[in-house]
Amino acid sequence: MDRLRLRRVSEADCELLFAWANDGETRRNSFRTEKIEYEEHAAWFRRKMREDSCQMFILLCAGKEAGQIRLDWQDGEEVARISYVIAPEYRGRGLGSEILRLVEPFACGKVLQGRVRRENLASAKCFQKNGYAMAEREHWLEFSKKIA
Repeated sequence: MDRLRLRRVSEADCELLFAWANDGETRRNSFRTEKIEYEEHAAWFRRKMREDSCQMFILLCAGKEAGQIRLDWQDGEEVARISYVIAPEYRGRGLGSEILRLVEPFACGKVLQGRVRRENLASAKCFQKNGYAMAEREHWLEFSKKIA
């Protein structure tokens, strides 16, 4: 695997994240499948950048942007909901599993949780590969892991 690391998202990443969010495969695997308008994305992005309960990171693969992962903390900061995307040109390389592994140090002693559409087998496999417990919910699969 190429050199992988996470860096914090910056204001300059807004357009990059917009492009990844509107990728066809990303939209198909999202709970909200319709296209996102830029103004809506930019407002959401600015809000997330200000929220203390949100941590966003860019995955770098040999220095190039390859994905994004977000932790949205809830339940008194004990549980973080994970949302992630791998850039289209980096899919199929196992980076979903790697981005989940790399974010774990930011959640020591806490619980990470991801929700996945049942059809999104690739993401489900990434969570399972990283030791997340799966629970079936009515409309999705939920993955949880207590980080040591």
